[in-house]
Amino acid sequence: MAAINSLSGLGSAARAAVATAMKDSHWAVRREAAVALDRMRASEPATISALIEATIDENTDVHVASMDAITNLGLPTKTTVSKLIEALNDETVEVREAAIHSRENMGAEAASAIPKLVDMLKDEDADIRLAAIDALNLLMGAEATKASRGWNIFVTAIGSL
Repeated sequence: MAAINSLSGLGSAARAAVATAMKDSHWAVRREAAVALDRMRASEPATISALIEATIDENTDVHVASMDAITNLGLPTKTTVSKLIEALNDETVEVREAAIHSRENMGAEAASAIPKLVDMLKDEDADIRLAAIDALNLLMGAEATKASRGWNIFVTAIGSL
């Protein structure tokens, strides 16, 4: 893991090596690779592909670190948005919460998640419900600038609680 951290300081020359570490058999190496790619601001297609694949990692820490990296890179493509929507259905609270916070940072690109976020207002975990409200607030604000229908959905969702 120290090797991955030292590679993260080398910049673009080391990105391919770190992206390869996303396939390592040990979860801690995969997590540190995701964190390093985030720090490196790696945005090459192969790097993004490795991070997207890691959003379905069996380890929660790897899953969350990869979602954080994708979000921090600010690359709301259809693929990243769809993977993050899938994560909203994860059984692990930490993964669902990370996916919600990822949505907050993607602005209008994440508008397709609004129906799922409305459903999450009924989640059994209070932190998830609070995060969903925050994400809806941010997303609806972005969506409302494009079309005024956003706040109507938000008010309807709050009324259904």
